[in-house]
Amino acid sequence: VRVLVGMLRAILDSGDDERVLVFAQWAAHIQYLATTLQAAGVAYLTPGNSLSETRRSLQAFGQPGQPRVLLMSSQRHASGINLQMARHVVILHPYCTPTARNARQLSTNEMASYERQAIGRVRRFPQQRQVEVYKLFAPGPVAEEVLTGRIQQACVLEPSPNPLGRASRR
Repeated sequence: VRVLVGMLRAILDSGDDERVLVFAQWAAHIQYLATTLQAAGVAYLTPGNSLSETRRSLQAFGQPGQPRVLLMSSQRHASGINLQMARHVVILHPYCTPTARNARQLSTNEMASYERQAIGRVRRFPQQRQVEVYKLFAPGPVAEEVLTGRIQQACVLEPSPNPLGRASRR
């Protein structure tokens, strides 16, 4: 989390027009990040639990003088929101299939889909600036198992001639 705080400060100090989306999967992570950022003096917004709170946060995010960090849940907010006023996306950990009990049960397609959706909030028309994506993962058995499982699964997948773009197993 110290790395994230330092990164956010550096990005925000680089220009008044810099805005950052930070994606974590679970509400508990968002709450922990909010508490940590508040203690570090980094202003942030969260979409909230109601539609009206979400609307207020999203409208404020693009306005001058408002917090320039938006904490979002990859489960709840990864798709359907246009936030091209930002150009930085931070993904804090790999998306974990909620029903997975081990790395073999993880869906690499689902993980990649959530990451693409998160990045897509920023990287869309009328975005004119280069979008920067940062993936931060904590060392430890859970993240390493997820990433190792992801790498192992990626090694056994190959592109398919299928026009839908699905991968086939060797």
